[in-house]
Amino acid sequence: MATTVNGDNCVGLMQGTLVLPLPRYPSSVVTDASLKIAANQVQSTLTMRVSSLDTIFRVSDTSRLVVDMLLTIDSEIVSVSAIDAASHTITVVRGFDGTVATSHNAGRLLQAFIDAWHHNALAAEVKAIETALGPNLSNVSGAGGAQEYVVTTPYNFPAQSPGGTLNGGVVNSITLTPVPAGVNGTDVGHYLYISGGTGAAEPVLITGGTALSGAPSGTIFFTPVNNHSGAWSIRSATAGIQEAITAQTAVQYICITVPAGQHSIYGTINFPPAKGGVTLQGAGGYSTKLLIATPNIDVIKVPAGVYYPSILNLEITGDKSYTTGWAITLGGCANPVVQDIRIQFLPNGVKVLNCTQTSITRVEVREPRVATGVGFYIDLGGYELINMTGVQVVGNGGSKHLSGMDVYNASSLKVSMSEFMQSTYAVRLIPGAGQGTTSIDFVSVDFDNAATHGLVIQPTGGGFAERIRMVNVWACSSGTGNGIMMNGGAGLIQDVSISNSKFFFNGDSGIAAAIVMDLNISGNAIYANDVGITVFGAITGLLIENNVIGTQRAGLPPQRYGVFLPAVATENYAIIGNKIVASTISAIQDASTGMNRIIKDNIPGNTSIIDVASAGTVSLGFSGNCYRLSGTTAITRMTEGWANREVRLIKSDAGSITFNTGGGSGGIAGTATLAQGGVLACIYDATAGLWYLK
Repeated sequence: MATTVNGDNCVGLMQGTLVLPLPRYPSSVVTDASLKIAANQVQSTLTMRVSSLDTIFRVSDTSRLVVDMLLTIDSEIVSVSAIDAASHTITVVRGFDGTVATSHNAGRLLQAFIDAWHHNALAAEVKAIETALGPNLSNVSGAGGAQEYVVTTPYNFPAQSPGGTLNGGVVNSITLTPVPAGVNGTDVGHYLYISGGTGAAEPVLITGGTALSGAPSGTIFFTPVNNHSGAWSIRSATAGIQEAITAQTAVQYICITVPAGQHSIYGTINFPPAKGGVTLQGAGGYSTKLLIATPNIDVIKVPAGVYYPSILNLEITGDKSYTTGWAITLGGCANPVVQDIRIQFLPNGVKVLNCTQTSITRVEVREPRVATGVGFYIDLGGYELINMTGVQVVGNGGSKHLSGMDVYNASSLKVSMSEFMQSTYAVRLIPGAGQGTTSIDFVSVDFDNAATHGLVIQPTGGGFAERIRMVNVWACSSGTGNGIMMNGGAGLIQDVSISNSKFFFNGDSGIAAAIVMDLNISGNAIYANDVGITVFGAITGLLIENNVIGTQRAGLPPQRYGVFLPAVATENYAIIGNKIVASTISAIQDASTGMNRIIKDNIPGNTSIIDVASAGTVSLGFSGNCYRLSGTTAITRMTEGWANREVRLIKSDAGSITFNTGGGSGGIAGTATLAQGGVLACIYDATAGLWYLK
């Protein structure tokens, strides 16, 4: 029964005939008043007899006694509650720790033994603390209990050795004793790891069994690839991560924390399906390292139906020999967040499939698989919005991976403050049949040191790429290719704007485009390429305006052409107000056969003056805006006119040329004469089909 005769605060701490202390925690913090103080080889002598009711003892020496010390005299234990050194007296609680207060004669020893109370008080507090924390820290809650924080370490259970033989290629059953926390026979996507004994080590996937998390024993089923015998054992394949996730079945919002250090991963880590707010986080991208010890696996997978998953503050490192697999796969989840992740030496980085409202921030992918590796794979299906900020994909300078990022399906993809370098292609927008990319923004993005092209926009199978904006991008050192290459021949490219950007040191052109609708190239610096801008296929709606094309800086190579338009039917374009310098062949080479062009106000000039002999019908061609006529034959018609086309005609040889009406389409609206040393300004009225001369 409870002790009730003690007069200090220990009364409420003792219960039952064994006097088991009641813990202070969690209602308060334990102190020495509850735990008591022990000391080695401390004793004193009673100098006056005491009865069973006395609470003041006169002793021979108080110098080594302290308050809250337990003293044993005869068969009684007393607790010191006060000391008066001047009078050599101590005040005590009688009959402590289940003993009975009795009378004691002078000369009896009071000794500071280690009593049952010392152990039991500590045990009570330890049990109270563990109860408050819960098994596997299951009771540790975040602010307001809205999220559970779970450390993976307790779930990385010691290896068990069930014994027996495992046969490869068939279902095996083993008994776990006890069943580790977070392991169940009904688990989906849960790998364990078999090693030791005879047989190659391998991860195995739980496919059934009676095991229940924390049960004394239970079975699990799995199908190994290899045979195992001898002293094999089974343990977590994910350093306790999968077990920590699985154990939180009753919690909707959880934060799984992997502590700093290196953690070997042998099997895929799977987020639970149809669960919200699961966060997997480490202590930092250079602090928590997941070392991928099994080749060619997907490391972290988030399935469809999961909402608000987060993967934060981790390094995921593999081996350059691995050939397939992704570090992170987001498959059909909502509002995923991937942040502060460092991925290296894995075949591929991050794959995003059919997700919505995706955020990828400060993710670094280093050295994906040579020739085939991809940093980011984006296919949002019918979903939209992915924000990528501060991402970096860096390859091996000598042996390059395939692509920094491939985009197939995306609506509202925003990439900023990012870098894609040392790959075959820096970034590819390559929608196929039934796919498209729309509202794509690249802001402050570097496409650097690609072996072929920097940014590629090339739909296939009727796919489309539209509403693409590039601002303050940098495309350089594309070995034999272009800084930006656009080809809409097998699909649709529409509404592309490139501004305030820099294109240099590309083996072919700074910007190359074919079969594009509405392309605006404005305010850029384009220099030290083979060609500044190349239009190698028909474009409808092209504006090249206010760019600086070429450079006169010492040590930088000139370009053959500033702007090069071959003999294709590019329509409705303007090349206006550009500064084009240091072109070894021509600042503007325009052989286009299309209509409705304006080429003017460029520095140092548009093209050379074109010499044409006078004739009844004069062919102006498509490349010039200033023609030097020779001879004296009257002219009644000039071909290659389009709406508002402006040209100037000059004559330097002797004689005069008369322009007469009556030439039909392309004819002259009114008579005029061009004499030696004269100039005529001409503008074409496409509605009337006539040239007006002044």
